[in-house]
Amino acid sequence: MTDSEKAALVALAHALADAARPVTLQHFRKAIAAEAKNAPGTRYDPVTEAD
Repeated sequence: MTDSEKAALVALAHALADAARPVTLQHFRKAIAAEAKNAPGTRYDPVTEAD
């Protein structure tokens, strides 16, 4: 991978994080309920509204 490809991926990762920030912060440090997905063959596998 070239340096320019790495830079492009880092820029994309930053853009995705910036886009997700408003939704993520709505749930940050708040009490949330977790439910089990109950997928066959798995142990407790929690999922939250934030997921």
